[in-house]
Amino acid sequence: MSEMVLRLPNTYVEIDREEMEYVDGGWGVYYSHSQISSMISAMGFANRTNNVTLVAALTPVIPLAFAWVNALPIGGQIVFGFICGSAAYVASKVAYAYFAGYGVRFDLTWTGGVSVKVQ
Repeated sequence: MSEMVLRLPNTYVEIDREEMEYVDGGWGVYYSHSQISSMISAMGFANRTNNVTLVAALTPVIPLAFAWVNALPIGGQIVFGFICGSAAYVASKVAYAYFAGYGVRFDLTWTGGVSVKVQ
């Protein structure tokens, strides 16, 4: 009986997380602090003085800002439903970024991952 042996190469190249995410596929967008500030000012919410009042103002607006996701083929409606359902969470991240002076990154991956990161 022959024995099966797994043979690995002598050399290899490490792939970091960013490259693996690219291989997995997906899409992401980053909004800088100045873009968030401009958006909040344009909506008339610049007079909000804390996270709570800004989150309350942004929560119903978030689904409108991402309405274009609904037009994406194969799953756009599902992702949009998730965004609508998570509007308060997204609004809290945007409000935190606004008051802390950071930007926000939104990522969608083909494996079903959706993330909101304050950077």
